[in-house]
Amino acid sequence: MQKVSDPLPEINIEQDLAECTIDHIEAYQFDTKKIASGITDIIGNRTCGLLIISSRNVSGSAEYFIPTENRRFDIIQWAKVFMELKGRTIPVALEIVEKENKCWGPARTNLAKASLMDLASEMRNPVMRQECKKNRLDRAVLFDYSQAYFSF
Repeated sequence: MQKVSDPLPEINIEQDLAECTIDHIEAYQFDTKKIASGITDIIGNRTCGLLIISSRNVSGSAEYFIPTENRRFDIIQWAKVFMELKGRTIPVALEIVEKENKCWGPARTNLAKASLMDLASEMRNPVMRQECKKNRLDRAVLFDYSQAYFSF
Protein backbone atom coordinates (compact mmCIF):
# COMPACT_ATOMS: atom_id res chain seq x y z
CA MET A 1 0.00 0.00 0.00
CA GLN A 2 1.31 3.42 -0.91
CA LYS A 3 1.72 6.08 1.72
CA VAL A 4 0.48 9.59 1.09
CA SER A 5 4.08 10.76 1.10
CA ASP A 6 5.12 8.28 -1.61
CA PRO A 7 5.54 9.81 -5.08
CA LEU A 8 3.07 8.83 -7.75
CA PRO A 9 4.29 6.22 -10.21
CA GLU A 10 5.79 7.77 -13.32
CA ILE A 11 3.69 7.49 -16.46
CA ASN A 12 5.57 7.36 -19.72
CA ILE A 13 3.12 8.70 -22.31
CA GLU A 14 5.61 8.42 -25.18
CA GLN A 15 6.16 4.73 -24.42
CA ASP A 16 2.38 4.23 -24.34
CA LEU A 17 2.09 5.93 -27.74
CA ALA A 18 4.78 3.64 -29.12
CA GLU A 19 2.82 0.60 -27.93
CA CYS A 20 -0.71 1.61 -28.98
CA THR A 21 -1.75 0.12 -32.28
CA ILE A 22 -4.30 1.57 -34.67
CA ASP A 23 -7.37 -0.61 -34.46
CA HIS A 24 -9.96 1.28 -36.51
CA ILE A 25 -10.02 3.76 -39.40
CA GLU A 26 -13.09 5.52 -40.79
CA ALA A 27 -13.49 7.83 -43.76
CA TYR A 28 -16.59 9.97 -44.24
CA GLN A 29 -17.53 11.87 -47.39
CA PHE A 30 -19.90 14.68 -46.51
CA ASP A 31 -23.01 15.43 -48.52
CA THR A 32 -22.54 19.10 -49.40
CA LYS A 33 -26.28 19.49 -50.05
CA LYS A 34 -26.98 18.70 -46.38
CA ILE A 35 -24.35 21.10 -45.08
CA ALA A 36 -25.34 24.72 -44.50
CA SER A 37 -25.87 26.46 -47.84
CA GLY A 38 -23.17 29.06 -47.18
CA ILE A 39 -20.40 26.48 -47.25
CA THR A 40 -21.28 25.08 -50.69
CA ASP A 41 -19.98 28.28 -52.28
CA ILE A 42 -16.65 27.74 -50.53
CA ILE A 43 -16.44 24.03 -51.40
CA GLY A 44 -17.24 24.48 -55.11
CA ASN A 45 -16.03 21.45 -57.13
CA ARG A 46 -14.40 19.79 -54.16
CA THR A 47 -15.26 16.86 -51.99
CA CYS A 48 -14.98 17.20 -48.25
CA GLY A 49 -15.07 14.79 -45.37
CA LEU A 50 -13.39 13.44 -42.29
CA LEU A 51 -10.78 10.78 -41.56
CA ILE A 52 -10.85 9.23 -38.09
CA ILE A 53 -8.03 7.00 -36.81
CA SER A 54 -8.61 5.20 -33.51
CA SER A 55 -6.59 3.29 -30.94
CA ARG A 56 -7.79 2.03 -27.55
CA ASN A 57 -11.12 3.86 -27.90
CA VAL A 58 -9.35 7.18 -28.50
CA SER A 59 -9.79 8.90 -31.86
CA GLY A 60 -7.82 11.41 -33.85
CA SER A 61 -9.41 13.13 -36.80
CA ALA A 62 -8.79 15.56 -39.63
CA GLU A 63 -10.97 17.06 -42.34
CA TYR A 64 -10.20 16.98 -46.03
CA PHE A 65 -11.14 19.12 -49.02
CA ILE A 66 -10.03 17.75 -52.38
CA PRO A 67 -10.81 18.78 -55.98
CA THR A 68 -13.09 16.37 -57.85
CA GLU A 69 -13.30 18.17 -61.22
CA ASN A 70 -16.80 16.99 -62.17
CA ARG A 71 -15.96 13.31 -61.91
CA ARG A 72 -17.47 10.86 -59.47
CA PHE A 73 -15.45 10.53 -56.27
CA ASP A 74 -15.00 6.96 -54.98
CA ILE A 75 -14.17 7.15 -51.29
CA ILE A 76 -13.24 3.45 -51.11
CA GLN A 77 -10.64 3.71 -53.87
CA TRP A 78 -9.34 6.98 -52.43
CA ALA A 79 -9.17 5.86 -48.78
CA LYS A 80 -8.04 2.25 -49.12
CA VAL A 81 -4.37 3.33 -48.98
CA PHE A 82 -4.89 4.01 -45.28
CA MET A 83 -5.48 0.29 -44.66
CA GLU A 84 -1.71 -0.09 -44.46
CA LEU A 85 -1.79 1.86 -41.18
CA LYS A 86 -4.13 -0.51 -39.36
CA GLY A 87 -2.40 -2.59 -36.71
CA ARG A 88 0.63 -0.28 -36.65
CA THR A 89 1.78 1.95 -33.82
CA ILE A 90 1.51 5.71 -34.23
CA PRO A 91 5.27 6.21 -34.81
CA VAL A 92 5.39 3.38 -37.37
CA ALA A 93 2.26 4.71 -39.08
CA LEU A 94 3.87 8.15 -39.37
CA GLU A 95 6.94 6.53 -40.95
CA ILE A 96 4.71 4.74 -43.47
CA VAL A 97 2.95 7.99 -44.33
CA GLU A 98 6.30 9.69 -44.96
CA LYS A 99 7.50 6.77 -47.07
CA GLU A 100 4.31 6.70 -49.16
CA ASN A 101 4.20 10.47 -49.68
CA LYS A 102 4.86 10.36 -53.44
CA CYS A 103 2.44 7.50 -54.04
CA TRP A 104 -0.38 8.87 -51.85
CA GLY A 105 -0.04 12.50 -52.87
CA PRO A 106 -0.13 15.56 -50.63
CA ALA A 107 -3.86 15.46 -49.78
CA ARG A 108 -3.84 11.93 -48.35
CA THR A 109 -0.37 12.32 -46.81
CA ASN A 110 -1.32 15.51 -44.97
CA LEU A 111 -4.68 14.07 -43.94
CA ALA A 112 -3.09 10.93 -42.47
CA LYS A 113 -0.41 12.96 -40.66
CA ALA A 114 -2.99 15.33 -39.21
CA SER A 115 -5.22 12.47 -38.01
CA LEU A 116 -2.28 10.61 -36.47
CA MET A 117 -0.97 13.74 -34.76
CA ASP A 118 -4.47 14.47 -33.42
CA LEU A 119 -4.67 10.90 -32.11
CA ALA A 120 -1.31 11.28 -30.37
CA SER A 121 -2.44 14.60 -28.90
CA GLU A 122 -5.69 13.08 -27.66
CA MET A 123 -3.78 10.22 -26.00
CA ARG A 124 -1.38 12.66 -24.32
CA ASN A 125 -4.17 14.90 -22.98
CA PRO A 126 -7.08 12.82 -21.67
CA VAL A 127 -8.65 15.78 -19.85
CA MET A 128 -8.80 17.81 -23.06
CA ARG A 129 -10.23 14.80 -24.88
CA GLN A 130 -13.19 14.61 -22.53
CA GLU A 131 -13.90 18.34 -22.65
CA CYS A 132 -13.45 19.15 -26.34
CA LYS A 133 -14.54 16.13 -28.37
CA LYS A 134 -17.68 14.97 -26.63
CA ASN A 135 -19.99 15.76 -29.53
CA ARG A 136 -17.55 16.41 -32.37
CA LEU A 137 -17.28 12.79 -33.47
CA ASP A 138 -20.87 11.72 -32.86
CA ARG A 139 -21.38 8.95 -35.42
CA ALA A 140 -25.11 9.55 -35.74
CA VAL A 141 -24.50 13.17 -36.74
CA LEU A 142 -21.63 12.20 -39.06
CA PHE A 143 -23.83 9.63 -40.82
CA ASP A 144 -26.65 12.18 -41.18
CA TYR A 145 -24.34 14.54 -43.04
CA SER A 146 -22.46 11.94 -45.09
CA GLN A 147 -23.13 10.54 -48.52
CA ALA A 148 -20.43 7.85 -48.30
CA TYR A 149 -18.58 6.00 -45.57
CA PHE A 150 -15.69 3.54 -45.49
CA SER A 151 -14.49 1.69 -42.40
CA PHE A 152 -11.81 -0.89 -41.79
